[in-house]
Amino acid sequence: MWDIIVESNTFNFIIMLVIFAIIAKAIKLPDILNGIKQGIVKSIDEANAKKELAEKKLIEAKELNKSLEDDLKNNIKNAQKRADAVEEQILSEANSKIHYIEKNVENIIRSEEKSIANITISNTLKESARLAKEQIISKLKENPELHDKYIEESIKAIR
Repeated sequence: MWDIIVESNTFNFIIMLVIFAIIAKAIKLPDILNGIKQGIVKSIDEANAKKELAEKKLIEAKELNKSLEDDLKNNIKNAQKRADAVEEQILSEANSKIHYIEKNVENIIRSEEKSIANITISNTLKESARLAKEQIISKLKENPELHDKYIEESIKAIR
């Protein structure tokens, strides 16, 4: 009968369970399992804490994003207002400078016109005097008696 018991699977299974129980008690398996369980519980708690922190940060980020969008819109509006003001100032200054340049150009043109007119008058007078001189010389060569007559008239005019 002993042979039948020893060769039976049930008996071998019971012996294996006893050996496992002895080994488990020897290596303190329940303590190890409790330690692993506590580590898992701790990891879950830490994960939950990190999740809550991440959710808070997400909410803060969304609020910050919303305020950033509002700030960006305000900055764009302010920049547009400043750009419009600068544009208006530049156009005003440009118009003033254009008006000033136009006045200067008109003054320069008038001055040049006067200068050209004076040069023309001067050249005309010189040419008239030259032509008159040539005419007088020509008349005097044709009629030498006029020379004496003009000298006498000049002397009378001086007295």
